[in-house]
Amino acid sequence: MKQPETHIVRQLLALTLMGLLVLPATQAMAQTDQRPRSNIAQTLQDAGTFTVLWNAAAATGLIEELKEPGQRITILAPSDEAFSRLPQGTVEFLMRPENRNELGRLLKNHLLPGQVLARSFAGQSMTLPSLLGQDLTIDGSGEVKTVNGVRITNTDVVASNGVIHIIDQVLVPKT
Repeated sequence: MKQPETHIVRQLLALTLMGLLVLPATQAMAQTDQRPRSNIAQTLQDAGTFTVLWNAAAATGLIEELKEPGQRITILAPSDEAFSRLPQGTVEFLMRPENRNELGRLLKNHLLPGQVLARSFAGQSMTLPSLLGQDLTIDGSGEVKTVNGVRITNTDVVASNGVIHIIDQVLVPKT
């Protein structure tokens, strides 16, 4: 009678060991498969360093597009520091109600249709149209990644509806 009990004990031990081995692997997979919960707008707001961009997007109504769950966009996001590099008074001028069209053009020059991850331009240079329709040349061939000569300081901040690449200057559209 002891043999069946031994067999059951062995099976329980085997299952316990399998559980100990499988559980950490399952947890690791769950952690790497977590999808971002915040959209682009929320991600920018939560960062706390994109106040000017956030306010400009809100002023033009673009903030709703940055919240849209059904689309994928890429934003080349200038930080507050990048906006501070514009000539003095530029941001205040653009934020006036009568200049909202010009502000909207400026912001759309920072948006690309689709989700353009850094791996898609790694080791090469590529030209893509912004939502404004102007060509932006992304150069990923060197150690420093750039867009139209502007340094990309951080890539692939993934949001639920696209991706954010942080840049250190504002991409002023051609007139």
